[in-house]
Amino acid sequence: MPAFLFYMILIFTIAADQDTADVVRWLHRFDADFLRINENDSVQVHYLDLCNNQLVLNINGRYISLEDIDMVWYRKGSLLRNMPFTGNEAFDRYLRQEREKLEAYVALLLEQKPHLGTFLGRHPNKLEVLQAAQNLGLKIPATYICTSSEAIAQVQSNHPMLITKTINHPISLDSQEVWLSMYTQRIDKNTSELPANFGASLVQEGIAKMGDIRVVVFDGVCYGMLVFSQNNEQTQIDFRQIPEGYSHQVTPFQLPKAIEAKVMQLLEQFDIAFASVDLIYSKDKAYYFLEFNPSGQFGMTSIPCNYQLDKKIAQYLINNAKKTN
Repeated sequence: MPAFLFYMILIFTIAADQDTADVVRWLHRFDADFLRINENDSVQVHYLDLCNNQLVLNINGRYISLEDIDMVWYRKGSLLRNMPFTGNEAFDRYLRQEREKLEAYVALLLEQKPHLGTFLGRHPNKLEVLQAAQNLGLKIPATYICTSSEAIAQVQSNHPMLITKTINHPISLDSQEVWLSMYTQRIDKNTSELPANFGASLVQEGIAKMGDIRVVVFDGVCYGMLVFSQNNEQTQIDFRQIPEGYSHQVTPFQLPKAIEAKVMQLLEQFDIAFASVDLIYSKDKAYYFLEFNPSGQFGMTSIPCNYQLDKKIAQYLINNAKKTN
């Protein structure tokens, strides 16, 4: 077996993630031992002894054992990457299913280590999360799943303003001709203009906003930001849909203690220690929980509010890696 190389901190991410790059700059400055793994890197299981809890990963031809890893930061992407396939569609579908089961078990082993982020909990069920939030006493928008224009009309009778968003986590569709990203959109068509039947769609009442709140939860602390999203017509429904050349007016913001405690309790219920959390601050001065993302962006909150989360995360990774030595 080839000689093992030692890396203190293992980082799973993607090349385009600026938040990872910002943390990595601090890791370099602190002279930390780490290995960043991007989507084009090859990561495969070289050896796994289930009975003795032994795992060796082959990362770009380098062999790293579970014992060598002191800290794992799961940021984005898969764990096992660029595994070989045969070109046969049916058989490759089976190989992907095999990989998914193996990948889930590798995640269990890695998450026994000190870690930040979670592969297994990276895509929480949005409907389950909303129900749990409501059970904890957080306000949520009235939420429906509709599959027909008739169902939309029924909902509209109670909520004149409706929005729709993805049930699952959104994706971006990229091609040579066009790049499409999925945003929350207002349903502004008459039901007569909609198809009679369509795929299951998440529909919510539209809340009259004072602004949007983004909170980054890290190491037991809530780092909040209020976004004055209503200052621009294009960002009133989804504050991420920013016109070219436009910058939001934002300010650091602290949630009321009672709301903050319920948000923390919600994350604990889903075993999530790091997440970006979205809420609405309504015109009637109420707080509406929308969702949380365990792999959400934090630089967009940290930089304008001067929270220095990139530095704090780098220090957290190093300090928790040292605790295992």
